[in-house]
Amino acid sequence: MSKEKVTNKTSSNYGISGDRILDYPNHILNFNAIYSPTKDIDFILMGTYQSAMWILKTSNNIISYAKNKDIFLMDLRMNFSFLKHYQVSTGAYNLLDANYYYSSGYYMAGRRFYIELSYNF
Repeated sequence: MSKEKVTNKTSSNYGISGDRILDYPNHILNFNAIYSPTKDIDFILMGTYQSAMWILKTSNNIISYAKNKDIFLMDLRMNFSFLKHYQVSTGAYNLLDANYYYSSGYYMAGRRFYIELSYNF
């Protein structure tokens, strides 16, 4: 992260400073691809691209702007339906295990796996 501009420590601009909005990217792109080899099985690939965003960085009681990196995330999910109303799903979030953070440096979890069982009425 690089420092761009030092701001007034007592300022209360609520994240807006004329030329930049804090904690929100300029561009977000989401995509989904679904492949169903049979009527009971679905493979779903989901991706998200998020451009860099401005954050506030505090060091030695000096508040400055910094910009984080672009983010590209991929998730994968597999659904299997059975007995008319049941579905088992398994998958992984953040498949590429990207290290990233949102909102003023709060780091997000890395790769995570899950499995779930659901009943549809």
